[in-house]
Amino acid sequence: RETFDRAAAGLEALGFPNTGRVDRGFMDSLYFRDPNGLLLELATYTFEPPSGVTRRAVFELAHQLCVERGDYAIGQDHLMDAIAQLKAAAVV
Repeated sequence: RETFDRAAAGLEALGFPNTGRVDRGFMDSLYFRDPNGLLLELATYTFEPPSGVTRRAVFELAHQLCVERGDYAIGQDHLMDAIAQLKAAAVV
């Protein structure tokens, strides 16, 4: 996250054309073109998994919740609910 934020601030400070932060639900993206015109993406996840839990486990449960609710894509609500459920399961 820190690297993403520093890169975004650096691009802004230099006046380098970019999209700014794009909210992808489970991650933030920032797009810009290199001097050759190639489109580049910087991306970072918007969550930290609980101790002892993998990002994959969080994504799998968040996806399951997303499908069960009939939602189009994984959002912050799915991630937070998945993290809460995984934390509760770890306590038992």
